[in-house]
Formats: sequence, C-alpha cells, structure tokens
Amino acid sequence: MKKLSNIYFNNIIILLLLAVATISCNDDKDPVFDGTYAKAAAFTVPEKDKSYILDEENKYDEMDAFKWTASAYSTPIGMRYTIEVDLEEGDFSNPVKLITTEEREASFTINDFNTALASLDLAPGVESKIKMRLVTQPYGGEEGNVLLESYPIIHSDPITIFVTPFEPPKPAYPPTLYMIGDEFGGWNWESDGIVPMVPVHGKEGQFWCINYFSANKGFKWAPERKWANDFAVLDQKIGYTESGGNAIVEADGLYMVYIDMTAGKIAIETAKIYGIGDCFGGWTATTYPFTITGNQASITTTAAGNVRMYAESSIQTSDWWTREFNVFDGKIIYRGTGNDQDAVSVGAGVTVTLDFKAGTGTIK
Repeated sequence: MKKLSNIYFNNIIILLLLAVATISCNDDKDPVFDGTYAKAAAFTVPEKDKSYILDEENKYDEMDAFKWTASAYSTPIGMRYTIEVDLEEGDFSNPVKLITTEEREASFTINDFNTALASLDLAPGVESKIKMRLVTQPYGGEEGNVLLESYPIIHSDPITIFVTPFEPPKPAYPPTLYMIGDEFGGWNWESDGIVPMVPVHGKEGQFWCINYFSANKGFKWAPERKWANDFAVLDQKIGYTESGGNAIVEADGLYMVYIDMTAGKIAIETAKIYGIGDCFGGWTATTYPFTITGNQASITTTAAGNVRMYAESSIQTSDWWTREFNVFDGKIIYRGTGNDQDAVSVGAGVTVTLDFKAGTGTIK
C-alpha cells in the first residue's frame, strides 16, 4: 500500500512539473504583460544637438553609428527598435521612420539619411533642427515575428540634432499614377470616377489597385490627371490584352492590377485578398483568403485580435504589409506610403465585407 501511495504521489508531481513546463513554454511564445515594468531605451550616440552637414559629394559615406541602450519589460521578450524623426515642432503623429532593427545600433549612408529626410520638406543647404526618438515594439511567437498586443509600445525621450540636407535627386519614376477608362471616369479627367493607383510601400515605381472590370471595356494609366505620358502596356503584359491603344480584360470580374514600372511589367489577375493576424488564425501569409462574390470580398474572424488585410500579385516584389489596407468609417483606406495604420480590434465571428467598386467596407 505504501508503494502504491508513493507511485501515486510521484505521478502527481510529474504531471504538475509537465503542466508547469507546458505553461512556461506557452508563456514564452505568447506571454502576457503583467503591467509592472516597462522602461524605454535612450540614445547614447549621436549626442544631443550635434550638427550634420550632408554633402552630396560624399553621399555614399557612412554617418555616425546611432546607438542606444536596451529597453526593458518586467518579463523577457523580443524587441524591435524603430528610429523615428520629426520636425522640431512636430509631435511624431506622422514621423519619418529611418530603420527598424532588433539590434541596438544602426548606421546610414549620407544619401540614405538625406533621402529619408526629404519628406520633412527641409530646405536644402539650410541648417534645420529636427528631433529623433526610439520606438520599442514587443515581439514574440514561435518565430519571434508576432506583435505582443498585451504589451505597451514604449517611446524614448526625443533628442534634437541639426542637419543641413542637400537637394535630393528627382525620382526616376512618377510618385502618382491614375487609371481612366470607359468605366473609370468615362475618359474624363475631371470625373470623380478616376481611380488613383495605390503606391506599394517602399517600392518606387510600383502601384496597385483592386477593382471590378467589365469585359472589353477600355482603360489605361497616366502619371497625372491629364493626357500626357499615358500608357496601356509596358514591356510585358500579363493577364490582359490591348485593343486600340487601351487595356481590356476578356471576362467580367474583380481584378488585382499591379504595375511595376521598374521591371516594365503590368499584371491584371483575378483578385487575391487575404487576412492575417490573430483574429484570422495566425501570421502565415496567404493562408486566410477572402471569399469573392461579384465585386465584393468577405471573410469572418475566428478569434479576437486586430483586423489586418492585404492584396497579392504574381509580380509583387515585397512583403504583404506593403499592400495593406483597412476599413475606417465605412471606407477602404490604403496604407500606400504611409505608416502603420491604426489598430482595428474585433472579436471572433465578425465579418469583414469589402466593396472595391464603391470603395467601401464593413466590419460587423
């Protein structure tokens, strides 16, 4: 009887240890913030109010290495640091993001830094005061690529530096592109039906859109809302034909249009739209497709989390988030060249419906 009791007791201990190990393993993959401690990183280099004169003749030289201390949470997790820059009077509501890294230092060429600062509209050849800060985002998951939403994103105190930029070169490709046609503005550039193509984030000369097209209705593109430099084909066309100088599709349907001016390619293919994130089941790309019916696409969440969605093309050259969009106030809003979009939190069983022809959507 004593032996049986010992065996029983030992088995209980083993089961408890296994349970603790399992919980610990799960916590490592998806820990929850206990709310007790979060300390922001701080720059150590460059020092406050340092002055940089950006010289075009030396544009491929490296600037100082930017270094910082480690951020810290009350539990050990993975972290990614982003350097943000804004005007001296700015509030970081629309900052320039220089780099995101898991390291605690980063370096840039003079040209890269000058190019990044161009969107701040600083006067070339004139010294300007700007400010920088570090943003720490907490990451976990099996591959360390899942944003831990229960943890706070923390920001360092900003530092100020002085920069004198040089005139950046003009882009080799247009910053905007518009689609016009029988069904898109009726060939009238003043029409509200003209479709602005969405720039692919971080990819100069690449644009996309999703829309409903009728068979044999002509359309084409131009970099401005006027008849100048318009085109229907580049070096290679995929999934459509040309007739009378216009692009056409052979069947009605919801299509993804992707234009890569750098490679001379245009692809028009049946739209492929996906959700990604905890509310759909995980962070593996092209795993959670929308159902397409006519000019609409829909998907239903399976768990709580933030709604994130994107479009795919066979000729894309970048990650899913560069073609991301979401629904705000009933309208489909595209990320384009902007920063991360605001979070849209939902529970399980919520249906996302998108009408790309009308540019509207619902999440309910």
